[in-house]
Amino acid sequence: MGESVKYFMSHWGPFLKIFLAPRSILNNFPHMEDDVRKQITDEGNKIKQVELFIKYLEECEEPGILQAFLDALRNSQGTGQWIADVLDGKLDHQLGKCEEYMQDVPQIKKLFILIKKDLNVIDFEDFTSFFSHHLDTEEKEEIQSVFVKGNSAAGTAFFSIIV
Repeated sequence: MGESVKYFMSHWGPFLKIFLAPRSILNNFPHMEDDVRKQITDEGNKIKQVELFIKYLEECEEPGILQAFLDALRNSQGTGQWIADVLDGKLDHQLGKCEEYMQDVPQIKKLFILIKKDLNVIDFEDFTSFFSHHLDTEEKEEIQSVFVKGNSAAGTAFFSIIV
């Protein structure tokens, strides 16, 4: 693994494990061997897809692989483009995306801005149960499914749903 990929993954690996959707960028990433591409597209578990993709990046000896990955993100739509914006410093990880959703709801946006620095210390499982009477079953299930990605991700999901 090249030093630049090693450094990149040490810093951004946890973030990518939460938000990367490898299938969405494969069309923009022609550098990957067909057997690895097939493994990722055939894999039904998103977490394993991400692990396979990251493993490929870490083990790839091709010069410029990191730049090719970043270009693939920039040339994709949706989450891939958003990840590229985060990596380019245009957004503050997932928090910028959540704030964007709140432009029309000033009170919730104000609350989010007040607590966003403390997202990791707030127990969103308790927070969600406290507000559960305002959430329908689908919304509760969506937040619960995000808890495996971490408390910050659950907090972001919570505010996105509330909005």
